[in-house]
Amino acid sequence: MTQKAGIKIKSQTKREINPRKDEPSQNQERALEQEKMKKLLASGAAVRNVVGINNSVLRAKTKKVEIFDKRLWALLEDMKLTTLYSIGVGLAAPQIAISKKIVVVMVNDAEFEFINPEISNEEGESILMEGCLSLPSSMDCLVKRPQKLTLTYQDRHGVKHVDNFEGILARIICHEVDHLNGILFIDKKYTPTAEEITKVQ
Repeated sequence: MTQKAGIKIKSQTKREINPRKDEPSQNQERALEQEKMKKLLASGAAVRNVVGINNSVLRAKTKKVEIFDKRLWALLEDMKLTTLYSIGVGLAAPQIAISKKIVVVMVNDAEFEFINPEISNEEGESILMEGCLSLPSSMDCLVKRPQKLTLTYQDRHGVKHVDNFEGILARIICHEVDHLNGILFIDKKYTPTAEEITKVQ
């Protein structure tokens, strides 16, 4: 998922591996991002190619992860670096042509790894713009998502967890878990009613 709905970085297509001068308000955020990327690169992580909308892997249902080993851990590090480099906040394995139930989410200082994630107990609703690293920005659209949810998943060691998420994290998780089921955010494009438009005005 790209950085939309108030958290998109405008007029950029890729994050640079090497630091550059930016506006003062962006310096701290960029420094954190650059530091994370340097650490990932030093660990041997690589930027993966993000597939586009025409790649059939985006419409395929993914397979459950059964083996939790160093290859999985390396893949997770590659996915994190790719997310940062591409100015994203989340990435699902199908987006790098790997049909496995793997998701990473990176928002501000928080990093999450979700293996074999399953969503339950959705509550409330939120309507915001969404974008995707695999689709052109011209296809960004409004999507209705739950405000809160419960997520059951495994970590990189195969240990099962059940956690609650809300707000933007819940939205990103929904977006990425949809990828694991061959669903794109444009499939859930939300068109406001005349009454809703009137209320906004």
